[in-house]
Amino acid sequence: MKCFAVLATLAVLSVADAGRRFRQQRPRFQVEPVNGQADGQSAGSITSGISETPFELSQIDMSASSSAGQTSGLGSISINTANTNLNRLQTLQGVSQSADTNSNSVQDTQGGFVFRPIGFPRLPQPVASGNAGGLVTTDLTEGQGGFTRITSVSSNAAGSAANGGSSINSGNASNKRTETAQGVQETTNTDSLSVQRT
Repeated sequence: MKCFAVLATLAVLSVADAGRRFRQQRPRFQVEPVNGQADGQSAGSITSGISETPFELSQIDMSASSSAGQTSGLGSISINTANTNLNRLQTLQGVSQSADTNSNSVQDTQGGFVFRPIGFPRLPQPVASGNAGGLVTTDLTEGQGGFTRITSVSSNAAGSAANGGSSINSGNASNKRTETAQGVQETTNTDSLSVQRT
């Protein structure tokens, strides 16, 4: 009976010692956030012009827009839009033409958490990049046989984000031309915005 009591006492002491050592151990895992990846792009383009010769008059009008995006991982979003607008009004008083295009690209990543074993390398840090631009080009060529006038308006925006970053990009461009008996008035405008945050 005494032998059984001794064994029971040793078992209790062993369990107590194991619990004490377990409490003294440093944690083996560390909570760390993990996020996804998103990228996208958008673009708009307008080309308009007129070509006049002694034999004919040709009007050129073309507009196009495109947008694309993709996401992967936790909590990733990609929003991309592109718009183009071309207006031409011809009356007895004269001709008025306007063209504008705008592009927007937004990416954002936000996700959850993982348990990283202590001693292992840290996960990649947040990364975000982007660009935006607007461009207006006008060209006039005159000769003895006639003239050619071309106006090109374009905008673009693109960005990417990973591991908890965000990217906001916007590009705009516009052109307006008015021809009347009093003269010709033409204005162009471009503006771009690119913001990244990690």
